[in-house]
Amino acid sequence: MRKNRETLLVFILFGILELLFWYCALLPGKTLFLRDLSMEIIPKRYFWANTHGWLWTPYGFFGMPYAANPQSEAFYPFTFFFRLFRVERGLVYYIVFHHLLFLSTLYLALRKLGFGLETGLICAIGFSFGGFMCSLTMLIVLLSTIAWFPIIIILLSGALEKNWMRLGLLAAVPVALQVLAGEIEIAALSWLLALMAVALGPRASGRKGLWKIPAALALGLIFGAALSAFQLALTLQMIPLSNRAGGFFLQEALEWSFWAPQIKSIFIPNYIISPSCFGTGNGHFWGLGFFSDFSYFLSFYVGIALVVLAWWAFAGRHKPQSLFWIGFGLFSLAMTMGEQLPLYNFFFWLIPGFKLMRLPVKFYFLFNFSLLMLAGFGFEALSPKRRTIPAVIFLALAVLLGLYLVLLPLDLNKFGDQYELARNQFFLRSIVKTLFFLFASLGIIFFSRAQNKFRAGILLALLCWLDLFQAHRYFNPAADQKIYQGDFTIRHFVNENRGRSFPARVLPLSKNEKSWTLGPLTDPLVKYTTMVNGLESMMPIFFGIDGYRAYSSFHIEDILNFNELIYKQGHRGRRVLLARAGVEYVFYRDRGFVPLIGTFPRASIYYHAMGVNKSLARDLWPDANFTAAQTLLLEGASVESATNRTIEWSEPAKIISYENEKVAVEANARKSGWLLLLDTYYPGWKATVDGKPAPIYRADGFFRAVPVSAGRHLITFHYFPGFFWKSIVFSGICLLLLVALVVITGRERPHSSKG
Repeated sequence: MRKNRETLLVFILFGILELLFWYCALLPGKTLFLRDLSMEIIPKRYFWANTHGWLWTPYGFFGMPYAANPQSEAFYPFTFFFRLFRVERGLVYYIVFHHLLFLSTLYLALRKLGFGLETGLICAIGFSFGGFMCSLTMLIVLLSTIAWFPIIIILLSGALEKNWMRLGLLAAVPVALQVLAGEIEIAALSWLLALMAVALGPRASGRKGLWKIPAALALGLIFGAALSAFQLALTLQMIPLSNRAGGFFLQEALEWSFWAPQIKSIFIPNYIISPSCFGTGNGHFWGLGFFSDFSYFLSFYVGIALVVLAWWAFAGRHKPQSLFWIGFGLFSLAMTMGEQLPLYNFFFWLIPGFKLMRLPVKFYFLFNFSLLMLAGFGFEALSPKRRTIPAVIFLALAVLLGLYLVLLPLDLNKFGDQYELARNQFFLRSIVKTLFFLFASLGIIFFSRAQNKFRAGILLALLCWLDLFQAHRYFNPAADQKIYQGDFTIRHFVNENRGRSFPARVLPLSKNEKSWTLGPLTDPLVKYTTMVNGLESMMPIFFGIDGYRAYSSFHIEDILNFNELIYKQGHRGRRVLLARAGVEYVFYRDRGFVPLIGTFPRASIYYHAMGVNKSLARDLWPDANFTAAQTLLLEGASVESATNRTIEWSEPAKIISYENEKVAVEANARKSGWLLLLDTYYPGWKATVDGKPAPIYRADGFFRAVPVSAGRHLITFHYFPGFFWKSIVFSGICLLLLVALVVITGRERPHSSKG
């Protein structure tokens, strides 16, 4: 009963800390807007919440498989936040929910590993509000994947004590949720960490039956893969047809490395001031440190309290485990420094499939968790011996530094535009703040050792949170939801085209990618509002526009091939190529939507075709001298029946309905020919002509064509891969089997009640 009351009080404390940390974003009418949140997550989730059918999206390139990209989270259950609330608002609740879920379950996991209440409190707060987790709140696919990691630890820990088979089966649920959440790399790292945390935690020391831990995990992974088979099936089909087909080139992966000079940011946070979107502070210097130094995780700061406690890890009875976590932490840090050290390169060439591990910096997850384990062992090892004099000295130093920070605040106005001066002053200010929390932590540790350890633990936990709060509270600044409304030009265009039978196809002419980088003197609100109004990244999806350049980092290879053709053309050649692809407008930030002359109809009937291979199609179709309006280039088709001595012009066909996964076209052919739809060719699409199945051929290198005879026809394209239905059935059967096995393995044996 007492334990339940303590847990309830801890959860109430966590709720209060979450509300304080996310206060600005939770205010009515507020949302979040930085990086992936604004330019990818909001548009894709808006599509998910406001359309019917998620297997395919017509709003990007010339149509793309939506659910095949696991980062779309098409089948992730908690995406319902975006349906319950307006997407911009649902994003806030989605992030806070997963952050609180992780914080709460990590505390329970640490207790299950054998750490005490105070240790669990300190370490859960330290890890959850640290730079790693706060960075993930801008990359919500990673956040929602890692949020289920502590539950796996809890289940694997129980496998040592109870029915390992039953708990392994139950582990399939969080594993499946991680797969559906969309970040397999982080999920795989979390499975490795869960295994090691349980096997090398305080409770597992010297125990027998450690084989149950990997056995339970293996069972969870097998059934987890089975439960998420429908997602895996779509993704595995896309990988060979995508930019990830051969994995990553080494140099491409190494671009996202942790650099040696950044090590200081593990121990000293970047000074960050209130951004202008809060209506307070000087947003002129808001981005100092974060966006000029870090390319992926925007903070590496772990909290000085965890570092201090880690020093005491060897003072207790868990020296072998502490030695392991030190070695593993250093190994992980070396892996993050892929560009600086040869370790990542070694694994890149040695381990099959390692090329799919996109970013060396993701190994920071392992380093941060290693530090957490060391801090846990360190707090548990604190001795009851009192040291009053050092305690008084450290607390006095902390008071002096605190007075300095309060009584001598930084005057931002004196810097003007002197970036380097401001940067140096901010760094010195960060050092002072860190020293304040360092001395305060040491003072509490030395002063409270002889007293109740509970009091020291609570004070250290709150001090750790305050340290991380001041370092990361402005990490996810809040903004008004209206920043996603778009300017008048975009709203007017969307309203004008609302009644169309198919979405307008647009080429947004954005600036080079350097315009996406937040510089040290950039106001982020102004920056991202400009990007929204420039239809950059995936914003066309948000406005219901078919943006040819709207695609994410994991995409079909045809996008690369088409872009390669575009880059090879001159100015006139590009316009010809875009017109042949059905692009109707070019969007300029200063001129708005300008119609493209000579755009081909979205659907056409051709009476002349030429059989070609892929290479020949890519050579002929972009050629300005090629008669693309008369001759259709078909791959893998016999064209004798469609070849005529007199080459006739193609003519438009009428699109009568256009949905995500179903397109219906009415064609009146004067003679036998081909119906061309300027949408992406991709396996899984099926076609019928007047209700009868018809083959689909790749046409003009990128699009779909169906043979038609003379007369009026209704041609229907439908996207629903046959294997997808089978995988749904398979996952359903496995779910029933899982439930049955959990029930069976949960029954007590007849002799279990004896003795």
